[in-house]
Amino acid sequence: MTVTLELPDEVAGKPLPNARILAGFVQAGLRRHRVESVLVRELSAMVERLSESPGPEEIIAMRVGDAAQERMEELLERNREGALSDDERREWDEFERLECLVRMGKISAAARVKAQ
Repeated sequence: MTVTLELPDEVAGKPLPNARILAGFVQAGLRRHRVESVLVRELSAMVERLSESPGPEEIIAMRVGDAAQERMEELLERNREGALSDDERREWDEFERLECLVRMGKISAAARVKAQ
C-alpha cells in the first residue's frame, strides 16, 4: 500500500529514515492507537520526548508515573503466570517494544555523560 504524508515544516526539513524504518513508525503508531493503557501512553510520550533531543541528563532522569509503574508490574506478574488475556498480551508486547526504545535512548545518554 502507498501512503502519502503531510509533514510539518520542522519535521520535513530534517532527514527522514529509510522507507522500512518509516513504515515501522507508522505501524507502531497504528498499534499504539489500538492498545490504550496508561503504561503505553506514558512510554509513548517518553519515546516522543526522545525525538525532541533532550539533554543526556534529562533522558537518564525519565521515568513513568506511579500508575504506569503499577500497570507494568501487574502485567509482568500476569505474564510470568501465563495468564495474560489477548488484550493484555498486545499491551505487554507494545510495552516491551517501547521500553526497548527508551532503554536504548538511556544507554546512549549514559555513554554521552560518561564521555564528558
